[in-house]
This record gives sequence, C-alpha cells and structure tokens, in this order.
Amino acid sequence: MSTPQPDHELMDLLDRIAAQDDTALKRL
Repeated sequence: MSTPQPDHELMDLLDRIAAQDDTALKRL
C-alpha cells in the first residue's frame, strides 16, 4: 500500500475536508 506520493494523497484529503468546511461555514 506504499504510494510514491503520499503527500499528494494527504493534500487531496485536506482539500476535500477544506471544501466540506467551506460549505459548512456557508450554511451558518
């Protein structure tokens, strides 16, 4: 399960979380 670019996957995950946070904040 070793990926050549683990950082890329992490950034992708953070990007998704950030997008979810963005929509959650807009709902408030």
